[in-house]
Amino acid sequence: AAEDLKKEVQKGEDALLNLITDSLERQRRAENLSYRRKLADLEKQLATELAKRKKNARLIEALQNQIMGLNAEHSTKLEDIEIASMQRRQKATADFISLHLEIVKKGSQEEYELKKKQLQNQRDMEYTEIALAERNHSITAEQALEMRAMLVEKYAKLETEMAEEHAAEMAESTMKKYADQQANDDNAYVEQLNALKNKYVDEMRLAEGNAAEQAAIKARFDEEQAKLSEDYAVQTARNSVAML
Repeated sequence: AAEDLKKEVQKGEDALLNLITDSLERQRRAENLSYRRKLADLEKQLATELAKRKKNARLIEALQNQIMGLNAEHSTKLEDIEIASMQRRQKATADFISLHLEIVKKGSQEEYELKKKQLQNQRDMEYTEIALAERNHSITAEQALEMRAMLVEKYAKLETEMAEEHAAEMAESTMKKYADQQANDDNAYVEQLNALKNKYVDEMRLAEGNAAEQAAIKARFDEEQAKLSEDYAVQTARNSVAML
């Protein structure tokens, strides 16, 4: 009866396992199920042997070794699944960033932040490749350590270059923005000054022969021109400060 119940429980577990659509998650759970079942059988055999009055030392040792081997194998398989899952996440992150970089504004802060994340993800992918190579014994632990150190130096340099490039782009963009703004202010100043001069000429023509009125018009013109020039100078200084 106990064996029949065990089989039914295992059928139920297997049925639930088949419902999992994610392949890596299904592998992970399948490995855990297989591990628990094998471990339970080995522990049961070991407990039975230990309970006997006349114990078989060689069999006990063999069962203990099997349990140790099963634990090591289980850990290795779980690590393999976790590495595969990590690589899939890194690939998905790389695709996600690439898609977003196609639509963000060039030279923007958003583009810079995405590029930083892209660089960090590339570094993580290279770290994973080194870990896999060391795990598969295609490189030694010493070689892996040296390669990681080189990666730190490589990506520190790349991050610095990226920051400098972004700063240069921001400076260029700021100066262009300032130049455009200053050109608009220059044009506006010239237009206002010309309008003021035309107004002055018209008023002087109408006051021809009236020295007192012409003197008042000139004084008013000089005052308005000075005010216009002062406002223009102040705005130009503000633009310079804003640019800096």
